[in-house]
Amino acid sequence: MSSHEEGDLKLTEERLARISVLQELTVSALDLFDPRRSMDDLLDRLAMRLGCRAVVCLGPSERGTPRLLGASGLSRASRACPLPAASSLEELCLPYLELAGEGLVRWVFRVTPPEGPADALGCVLLLYFDGEPRLPAQYHGVVERLADILRTALLHRRLYARTLESERGLFEQKTLLECQSEASLDGILFVATDAAASYNERFREIFELPEAVGGFGDLLEPVADRTAVPADMAERMKRMVLCREEQNRTEVVLHDGRSFDVACAPVKSRDGVYFGRSWYLRDITERKRVELERALLFQQEQLARAQAEEARQRASFLAEASRLLASSLDYSATLERVAQLALPSFADWSMVDVVEEDNSSHRVVVAHFDPAKAKLAEALRTRFPPNEEAPAGAGRVLVDGKSELFAELEPALLRQIAGCEEHFEVLQALGARSAVIVPLTARGKRLGAFSLVYGDSGRRYGEAELALAEDLACRAALAVDNARLYLRTREAVQARDEFLSIASHELRTPVTSLQLAAQGLLRVAGNGGFDAVPPAFLRTSLETSVRQSARMAQLIDRLLDVSRIQAGRVELQLEPVDLPGDRREIDRFEL
Repeated sequence: MSSHEEGDLKLTEERLARISVLQELTVSALDLFDPRRSMDDLLDRLAMRLGCRAVVCLGPSERGTPRLLGASGLSRASRACPLPAASSLEELCLPYLELAGEGLVRWVFRVTPPEGPADALGCVLLLYFDGEPRLPAQYHGVVERLADILRTALLHRRLYARTLESERGLFEQKTLLECQSEASLDGILFVATDAAASYNERFREIFELPEAVGGFGDLLEPVADRTAVPADMAERMKRMVLCREEQNRTEVVLHDGRSFDVACAPVKSRDGVYFGRSWYLRDITERKRVELERALLFQQEQLARAQAEEARQRASFLAEASRLLASSLDYSATLERVAQLALPSFADWSMVDVVEEDNSSHRVVVAHFDPAKAKLAEALRTRFPPNEEAPAGAGRVLVDGKSELFAELEPALLRQIAGCEEHFEVLQALGARSAVIVPLTARGKRLGAFSLVYGDSGRRYGEAELALAEDLACRAALAVDNARLYLRTREAVQARDEFLSIASHELRTPVTSLQLAAQGLLRVAGNGGFDAVPPAFLRTSLETSVRQSARMAQLIDRLLDVSRIQAGRVELQLEPVDLPGDRREIDRFEL
């Protein structure tokens, strides 16, 4: 074999040896991609293949200080030694006894470049030789390639560690969210972009679902069927799944009557990545019940206040009406003022009919709150008296004395009350949609009728208004009766005065005659006795005294008869009458 061939063979063997070393070290370096493998295995192989006293890999700690990542040729005590601070790992003076002494040669390889403040020192691979290594120059390149692989492995290990940390954090967060979801009193449903569905225990209880459902399609029908309106619920859920932006909040009622507040919203990451849609169901049945109770209580309170206000207005109205009725004995004027007082709070228009002593009836007043209809009201008062032949209305109340309530006055009934077309047209023009008519009754006697009418205001009469009208009518009837009694009393007093005037004159005549006769006899007695007086004169004087005394007694008896008549104890006495004598007495007075 020639020397040239021997040289080529030697080069080939060296190349194969380097490739074998590189392959072995590369395989060992690739094992570092597994975070469970130690870097010491690679460094031991590197030291053995290159004949190093020691191989050290340094990197930054979490606090930024140097730390030992891996080593070969160092004792356990040396590995435990803390490293001093340094501005650069290449300039760091290592406190290891194995590296003490002279003649050591160090190869330095930067494994990773600086990556921000935490990695400011970078990572370096240090190879220590006892003297200058007898290695081909290509081995320096082999170690550089190995450093590149080591750098990639370290980056992978770091990323893997961060991934594990992230996964651990995500797992903890997921576990926390699941615990919160299961502990929540709200039902929660999540539908992912691939239509996969998941829900918590509360949601399953609400809709009585099985432990697991494959997807949204399998879940839709059992959920919708348990609502009051299944088709509407299914349509809303389908629309929400297809929409990635819309947020929705609504109320859903289940078939058992429970109510739920349902909030639906898209689930996105902070950078806007869409993951799916979630539904949150909160049972608001109790809240709705409380709200309903509060609403009912509020309505009852408002109704009570309205009723109290109506009662106050009615009491005020009756008090004012009583004051007006007691203010005057002219009941016609008083009734007119009371009829005006009822407007417009209790009627759009009103009228009063009165029955006189001779049982004739007439309309005292027709009052309307609208001045424009005053002429129509006057026409109704003067031209159309109460129709006592009508089946209903004021005339009928005057006849039978019973109250009438018309919540709705139909045109047909109004026509019957009117009795004629012209009267009907006047009532229509005034407006008659609802009415209450009550009798004026006192001491069992019907004194009239009081009518309250609603027209175009839209109000209607009820039992409460009927009671108010009857109370007002009772007070008005007492006022009318008192006024009439007062009038009768005045007439009686006037008749008494006239009678006493006549009676005094009648009594004065016999008394005067009796006095004159008695005085004549006294004068005769004073002049010397009765011997000189003719008997005829004495007889005439005595007869006159007896006659006038009898007449006076008769007048007194008549006065007593008047008192007995008023007391209801009159007694008739039969006695003979001297008609010729009475005749002569009359003639004497005429003369």
